[in-house]
Amino acid sequence: MKSVWDKIYDKLKAKLDRNPSTEEVQNVILSGNFRRTEMETVDMIASGYEWVCPNCETLNSEIEAATTVTCVTCSGVFETNPPEHALG
Repeated sequence: MKSVWDKIYDKLKAKLDRNPSTEEVQNVILSGNFRRTEMETVDMIASGYEWVCPNCETLNSEIEAATTVTCVTCSGVFETNPPEHALG
């Protein structure tokens, strides 16, 4: 995957129809004469899952979705439902 700087360099190179120097690229970026025409994308990374133990009501945290979980307080073992994902 190309870095943001590589993408900017490629777009500027196409605009100038030649290979710009690093100084030229920096000057164009710093002067504000370069605007992105498309929005960058990022990967969303889930940070974990939470569940409440039905035996002792402890809030437990898991790093990944599993088919069974064990409570950290009472050691109860439970099967899990499919995870629910919050969308904003």
